[in-house]
Amino acid sequence: MKEATPGGAAAAAGLRVGDTLTSVGEAPIISAADIAWALHRLGDKGTLVLGGTRNGEAKTWTLELEDGWRFRSDISRRVGTWGLRGMVLGGLLLRSMPEDRLKALGLPEDSLGLEVEMAGEYGIHAASRKAGFRKGDILGSVEGLKGRMTESELIGRLLISHPGKGSLTTTVARGEARLSLQLPLQ
Repeated sequence: MKEATPGGAAAAAGLRVGDTLTSVGEAPIISAADIAWALHRLGDKGTLVLGGTRNGEAKTWTLELEDGWRFRSDISRRVGTWGLRGMVLGGLLLRSMPEDRLKALGLPEDSLGLEVEMAGEYGIHAASRKAGFRKGDILGSVEGLKGRMTESELIGRLLISHPGKGSLTTTVARGEARLSLQLPLQ
């Protein structure tokens, strides 16, 4: 294993950098796809048993995945995320803002706090720009969905709660102005 997020399920189970994973449940791990398949089959909350070795000694680790664990996965670097951004965010690329910056701008604590880093230019990725979104806008809420979350979590929640075309009412801070814009779903 190359990395364990501090405070994450793997670290809590005792996994360390350098551990070698060889099985998930009863199935051998041939590739990362085997772990992905096991996670896919797991519910929104559950236990995943991993087998492997540490310094040549056989080990077993039990990962306890909390309710909502799927939404906390960071999908931002996956190639497929660009297509999801086009479908669910109209081509917006969003970044979480630091708490102190949100406070300095006078935005509510329950704001999404997602800043538009880029609004796409072409095809389905230009839909949000055409709807009025601009680089630097800060999303406060989307269709009543509030509270700090990552771009990945927002994409997941919108895919589940709004599985079709249309538009969602979004509150946006642009400088001192507070706007209501329609986020296109495609």
